[in-house]
Amino acid sequence: VTPVFCELHAPVDYTTSLMAYEDDSCTCLLANLIIDPDTKIVERLGVDSSCFTLNEHHFAARTVAEKAFWIRAITNIKVKLRHALLPTSDLELKCYRNAVEEQIAYLPSPRLPALLSEEAPLLKRRTQPSQTTNPRNPGLHAPRTPSAASENSS
Repeated sequence: VTPVFCELHAPVDYTTSLMAYEDDSCTCLLANLIIDPDTKIVERLGVDSSCFTLNEHHFAARTVAEKAFWIRAITNIKVKLRHALLPTSDLELKCYRNAVEEQIAYLPSPRLPALLSEEAPLLKRRTQPSQTTNPRNPGLHAPRTPSAASENSS
């Protein structure tokens, strides 16, 4: 599992490609996934699931809204490919890019990087005063013996 930065290209010759790069500089190509009218795109359902599958490749967007954005963009291109609405003119491409930039502005910013930048743990350690801690590992509680359990119940 590795984070990738993806770029969806305009259709050429009844296919298009989704390029996956190592980082946001887009200099090191990790994968070139070909998209055609028969490409399978599957949304993974679940509570706050940001996962989807493109053919046999699994992706996890940063947010649910971002997942919907990617699925919509890929589906729109598949429709264009299926109905042979090629080639894409410079004017169409400019309109597509403007529409994408407009929709990106509405996407909520992911909260994950802010959470990871904090130095403190997200959850406070919970201690229970009635149990003793394990001397070998202070985070673990020592098992209760039957005699200790009977002493605490009386």
